[in-house]
Amino acid sequence: MSRVSVRHLLTLITFCLAFLYHRESYSRSNVQPVINPQSYEKIIGYLLVSDRDVTIYKKMFRALEQADFEELDKLQKKLENHILLGAVLAEKYLHPKYKSSAAELSDWLENYNSYPQAKRIYQLASRKASDPEKLKKPVFLDNGTQAADENSVFVNRQRGRFRDYINRGKTRPARAVLENKRFRNSAPNEVWDDMAATLALKYLVDNYDRLAYEWAVKASKRHNSGTAAWVAGLASWRMKNYKNAALYFERLGKSKNSDEWLVSAGGYWAYRAYDKIGNKKKARQMLETAVKFKHTFYGILAAQKLGRTLEYNWNSIAYFNDFNNYDYIYELLGSPYIRRAVLLIHAKQPKLAEQELRFGYPTMNEKQKEAVIFIADQYNMHSLAIYVANQNKNLERNQSYDNAAYPLPAWLPVHGWKVDKSLVLGLIRQESAFNADAVSGAGARGLMQLMPNTAYHITKDIRIKSDKTRLFKTDYNLKLGQQYISYLLDKPFVDGNLFYMVTAYNAGPGNLVKWQKSARYQNDALLFIEVIPSAQTRIYIERVMANYWIYNMRFGLDNPSLEQIASGQWPSLK
Repeated sequence: MSRVSVRHLLTLITFCLAFLYHRESYSRSNVQPVINPQSYEKIIGYLLVSDRDVTIYKKMFRALEQADFEELDKLQKKLENHILLGAVLAEKYLHPKYKSSAAELSDWLENYNSYPQAKRIYQLASRKASDPEKLKKPVFLDNGTQAADENSVFVNRQRGRFRDYINRGKTRPARAVLENKRFRNSAPNEVWDDMAATLALKYLVDNYDRLAYEWAVKASKRHNSGTAAWVAGLASWRMKNYKNAALYFERLGKSKNSDEWLVSAGGYWAYRAYDKIGNKKKARQMLETAVKFKHTFYGILAAQKLGRTLEYNWNSIAYFNDFNNYDYIYELLGSPYIRRAVLLIHAKQPKLAEQELRFGYPTMNEKQKEAVIFIADQYNMHSLAIYVANQNKNLERNQSYDNAAYPLPAWLPVHGWKVDKSLVLGLIRQESAFNADAVSGAGARGLMQLMPNTAYHITKDIRIKSDKTRLFKTDYNLKLGQQYISYLLDKPFVDGNLFYMVTAYNAGPGNLVKWQKSARYQNDALLFIEVIPSAQTRIYIERVMANYWIYNMRFGLDNPSLEQIASGQWPSLK
């Protein structure tokens, strides 16, 4: 790259990032601007891509939206700079109304196989090519592995059977897989132990505490399985062997390899167990272990028990970049994904820009990744911002990007906020990560992931049945989501109970009622979360509640539900 090109590209990225930081700053008055607005006119004259090319790219994307491929081809011939051509052509070839040829797809792969669309283009090309083996493979597509030996095939087949049995609640045949002599001798120790821990957890939620404990102990003998220690602790707790529970929970709380949510849970439950047996010193030590994880359900609970105020980074502090010094721009030059993303934003294609940043993220260094957090936050790519912020936090260095991880979009529901705003935002963060266009595999739509049938049930609006796209409108989705929350809270089997409401929101009212009857939770609010049958719902409740509390802290509000749980009560919203 020539010195002139580098200078122009540097200036382009400087401009684009400046543009990012000064646009749509509805809740970010505390964000350090990358460049003063007055610099805009001076910089625009040095853009690598001319105003003419940017205008052409905008017209090309508009032609794509209208499926006007003839106009698209005409515009392509007028381009001088082809930096976004790969993205444009990918959208063209993947367009449902365009019939791409094998030659077009093959040529695209030759030139752009490191792009986010490469996998989809490759799949389409493989169906059309006369010899798919000759196609250039996507950069991040698995290029194949060595043929598996007979034992590996057998082990993988048995693992598949085991998962199927567990998913269908068939513990007896699942156990038979683990006890099969050939499988025991063929499976790697860690694989067998993880499967044994899974079986133990299934026994626990099925109320077979003794079997749960026995299999959890088997699973934890050879390596420090977080799940096994967790199940052994819970089974011991429910059998009222609090001393034994404390030992297993403490082991989990001191684990270096387990997930922070599980480690903080181990620490907090170790506190509970030691408190039960009167060991106050150890109980406090375990609270100190849990409180290190300030973004987790049990970490926040531990802070409440300790009377400690948690600190979060609401000021958009950058740890690796000095946005007052343009030296950091040179780091960004190393990422083609960032270069294309800022240009796509300038061409009014934020969704394609987000694809570039998400896809290219693994290739970036820490300075580039941090810049992505700020770009994503500024341009309302909240799902990406949350993901990258979580990936780059380092609690040992007190490094977190909470302003991006817990966004405050300037949305207003139809008829305003009727339900606790922090609770709604907490649900949205877990449901859709603030993606208004999200659609689940089951068909739930929009920010609050509402099923069309649920929306109709609470509104009796027949138009929902004929026009499900209405659920993608943020103000309407927020209105209906609030109505559904209120509907659930008023049900007699919920009666304002936050844990019950969140459970019903995720798993449905029918499952909540069933679990209230079947789960052995001893009227213990925390035990209820941990022993309901759905792993997905167990995780969901804790994530939503942690989100809720953190948003309240961001707004400077009290957390009465946190106080209730910490004092052994059920959390309520009345």
